[in-house]
Amino acid sequence: MNKTRLITLAIALLTTTGSTVALAADRDSREPNWTIKLGAYMPSSSSLRSDLGNTWYALDIDSGSRAAAGSQTVVYEYADTVFASKTVDDAEGDSASLSLSSGGVGFAIRTNLANSEEHSIVPYAGAGLGLYQNYATLLVNVPGESASGANSSTNLGYKLDAGIAFSNRVVLEADYSDAGPLGDVRLNGFSLLAGVKF
Repeated sequence: MNKTRLITLAIALLTTTGSTVALAADRDSREPNWTIKLGAYMPSSSSLRSDLGNTWYALDIDSGSRAAAGSQTVVYEYADTVFASKTVDDAEGDSASLSLSSGGVGFAIRTNLANSEEHSIVPYAGAGLGLYQNYATLLVNVPGESASGANSSTNLGYKLDAGIAFSNRVVLEADYSDAGPLGDVRLNGFSLLAGVKF
């Protein structure tokens, strides 16, 4: 094999390899990434705080991808849920248990406020719109008998979030969400969450 053919083959190989790496990098920047966050939810309603406590459990899962290669805007789908339960007993053996959950699924957009490819600490902010299912149950037990009741609602709701991502791996986030009414109370409030991307 002469030198000219060898050089031509080497150039062709390098060009092909470079194109493959560039395509892979572009693909990776667009591929979905998952984030799971756990934390505490604080309802705005004073009656809910009185009945179920000031702090509830919160779980958020989202999966998103960049709007375009190199973009700092992320479009993502989310699934959020908050939950609380409380049981009260008295000396006669009577008890009452109240539980309430709210879960939503929807689409959102988030913008990094710093370039995530140049900075290890990146603040972000976003907003989303989704469909929320709210459900409450009440169970009353007295010696010899029990009674129960339930209420539910399905509403269009929204969320606003702001947070900080560390090395594009660990996130700390504050959310405000409004899941609409359930009976005569409105399910809106703030969440403080910590999570990990994978």
